[in-house]
Amino acid sequence: YVETQLLRVSDGSVLWADRVARPLSDVFSIQSAISHAVVDNIGVEVDSAEERALDAQPTENLEAYEAYLHGLGNSWSFERKKLELAEQFFERAATLDPNFAVAHAALSENHSLMFHFRYDRTPPRLASANAAAQRANEINPDLPEAHRARGYYYYWGQDNYELALSEFSLAAHGRPNDPQIIASIGLVLRRQGRWQEAIDALQRAAEIEPENHDTILDLASTLSRVRRYTEAVETFRMAIELVPEDTYPYVFLARTLILKDGATQE
Repeated sequence: YVETQLLRVSDGSVLWADRVARPLSDVFSIQSAISHAVVDNIGVEVDSAEERALDAQPTENLEAYEAYLHGLGNSWSFERKKLELAEQFFERAATLDPNFAVAHAALSENHSLMFHFRYDRTPPRLASANAAAQRANEINPDLPEAHRARGYYYYWGQDNYELALSEFSLAAHGRPNDPQIIASIGLVLRRQGRWQEAIDALQRAAEIEPENHDTILDLASTLSRVRRYTEAVETFRMAIELVPEDTYPYVFLARTLILKDGATQE
């Protein structure tokens, strides 16, 4: 069974609670029912694309879905071993259900990450990223994850920022409030030297997902690059509050303090 509570953050009061007991085979209908109940109780309006996302059933193969979830648990990591493990799980998910489009898209992004982080800069790695993204797009041409995967392939694999931005924009059309897609658009705009548009996108992504320290760090570094040092310092300190054990925000903050007014002691 699944027990769900919707809490008001300000005072911890329970806005809605429910307990659902169904077979595991109904996992997607359970997810959909909970999502609709939360949306109704929050009182927000969702568009047609978001409505479809609430009811999406990515695969009928629960073993493939479980492998996909294990892959997600290891993906988007700086650690090579985790990315290699994620690759194995995504490949298993795609093998168990060859029409599992989201799994192919996730596999493509994982290949692109391996290339981007310089763990494997070989042509076969890049070809695998492209092939998996294309397969996801063939299965479902309207799938936001497929366009996002193609965006990363063009961004990280080809340095083709126009095509990357085009694919990320298609992904955003299907997922207009997805902070990862919005942040990715911001990073591509930054590569194109479109600084204010990049800052606007990163700020919006940070507002949607304020706990994502990577987005906060990207926003802070972008502000620093355009010499908006006071804002950059404040934003780097926000990143430090989120991940006080991470070294990068401290390094970037120190550099920005020196650039701002030569505050070497601080």
